[in-house]
Amino acid sequence: MATTNGAQPEGSYFEQQRALLVSDIAASLENVLQNINKLNRSLEGVIAVGNEFGQVEGLWSQFENVMAKEPEIEGAKNAKEGAAEEGAAEEGLAVSGGVDSMALASLCSENAQVINRQTPLVGFIVDHKLREGSTQEARNVAEELRRLRIEPRVLTLDWKHHGNPSTVEHLEHLARKLRFQAIGRACSEYGIESLLVAHHADDQAETVLMRIVGKYFGSGLRGIGCSRPIPECQGIYGVDQSGSPRLVKSREPETTNDAHEMLIEDGGVSVLRPLLSFTKEELTEYCKAAKVRWFEDRTNADPKFALRNTIRHLQKNDRLP
Repeated sequence: MATTNGAQPEGSYFEQQRALLVSDIAASLENVLQNINKLNRSLEGVIAVGNEFGQVEGLWSQFENVMAKEPEIEGAKNAKEGAAEEGAAEEGLAVSGGVDSMALASLCSENAQVINRQTPLVGFIVDHKLREGSTQEARNVAEELRRLRIEPRVLTLDWKHHGNPSTVEHLEHLARKLRFQAIGRACSEYGIESLLVAHHADDQAETVLMRIVGKYFGSGLRGIGCSRPIPECQGIYGVDQSGSPRLVKSREPETTNDAHEMLIEDGGVSVLRPLLSFTKEELTEYCKAAKVRWFEDRTNADPKFALRNTIRHLQKNDRLP
């Protein structure tokens, strides 16, 4: 068919309908692709949420297994004479506010719900008074513990008998000693025999490296134990392997068959470390997935502050020899 004014032929009716059909199909395919993309994004979101719960579930499952084995690790302990007052705490947590201790607090809180624990969990927060803002940080940690259904107890260190902290030699060691003594006495006050701390696999590696640097040999290189009597509390009654008198049968002299009873003491506070098989990265991912807040001490990132910080920095940056 001829055309005028240079216009293109319109084509047959069939061609026009085919063009319309192709256009409709293209539009439909575009809608399908858009819906598929939306579905993929939704699936990615579901998978991400599932992965988060998977991390929580995996870490929780491992933690539950560790806690179930703790009595075997610690060894059977003789109960104190006379039942503890109803509602008295049985276990305490040392909570610095860092990601590892907050992961421990969250896991213990979940464990308490699973086993329908009737006695309260107590979280001990130590305000070292060594840096600006430490008191407010301790309050923030206490608030987060309350959210996790853990009773917080803030312990403030008193430096008046030790001089100005800025001029004290071996400050880190002294702070550790005062910290454990404060927590130990608080445990005794609450009737707590087991103190859970959040040392993890990275701490274990750092400890062994520190002892290698310190030229330790033999048993000095054994690292952190799963269960030990509380350190730095020697001589404090009711804290250092004491406070639980009991009678044991004894034979004296050995050649006789006459048995008599002897009064001895044990007890005190034991430190348990249920997170030694977990890395800090795993604990961090757990806290993110479980939406647990944590509070970082800036001095922990300073490689010049302490030997442990130096080793941590070298290890993290793959600069160890």
